[in-house]
Amino acid sequence: MKNLIFFLLCCFDIKSYSQDEKSFLVIKVKGTCYYNRDKFKIPLKIGTYLSINDEVTIGKSSSASLVCNNNKLFTINNALQTISPKISLKKYQDSCVTLKQSVSADFIKYVLKNIPHEHTVNIDDEHLKNLKEIGAVVRGCGEKAFEKVRDTICLYQKTCSIKYQKNDANEKLEFAMYEEEDAMIPVYKTAVVNNKIMLNSAVLKLLQPNQNYYWTILRNGTTVCDKKVIVKLGDEAYKNLLATIKQADFTSLSKQNQNSVLAFMLAKNNLIAEAYSNIKTTSDILMQQLKQDLEEGYVF
Repeated sequence: MKNLIFFLLCCFDIKSYSQDEKSFLVIKVKGTCYYNRDKFKIPLKIGTYLSINDEVTIGKSSSASLVCNNNKLFTINNALQTISPKISLKKYQDSCVTLKQSVSADFIKYVLKNIPHEHTVNIDDEHLKNLKEIGAVVRGCGEKAFEKVRDTICLYQKTCSIKYQKNDANEKLEFAMYEEEDAMIPVYKTAVVNNKIMLNSAVLKLLQPNQNYYWTILRNGTTVCDKKVIVKLGDEAYKNLLATIKQADFTSLSKQNQNSVLAFMLAKNNLIAEAYSNIKTTSDILMQQLKQDLEEGYVF
């Protein structure tokens, strides 16, 4: 296996922000949503940081929930059956003032302080293809085959299942995993049972730490979905990731806010099951949104 996974957040560019400067943090995405940066359309996801000068596009029957850097939460909805035009976030400056629904000030202050601010994006031709799939619908898998799925899924010690909607009761569906993106023979294959792709202990044992594997769906033996990445973090990589999340002021947060920070940042980094395990019973609106977001696409 050639591909080592170093793109995962082990390199955080920590920057400060001004409370007076309007900025936004994406906490939930439903359907197809993206923002425009350097002439590219980049899918919105949990943890995407946006400035007041950014423009977003909301797909049909889609929505995006954002938190302003003064802790106010609002949602941009598109209930129409057509894709919205570009929407400037300048239009929502008042939402940072007038809305009453807020998240924990300590939580959002910590996250905005320590999250990478992706003001510029450099994308080469090799990675351009990764931007073609946007939102929950996967090309070639049938309309709404996946309620929600990520281009990269990371595992560590906990397991989960991916929800998959079977279109035909008579079709044979299999989850297949490969060591190389262009490989023809899978290293692991199992049936999709009860509309779930099980990333169980057998998958965890098979995966070598910090190496990319590629998975797809086989329908009656034929590949029908573009391959996506799955990777298991090793102990050292996971430890390094936690170190980037737990900055010096992490211990000053309440226990609830510490759990919220861990859940949010692990979800941002595609550690779905680990993130979910850190979501505790809470009245915090952001954690409720995150829990709902994860449960839309996965079973824990």
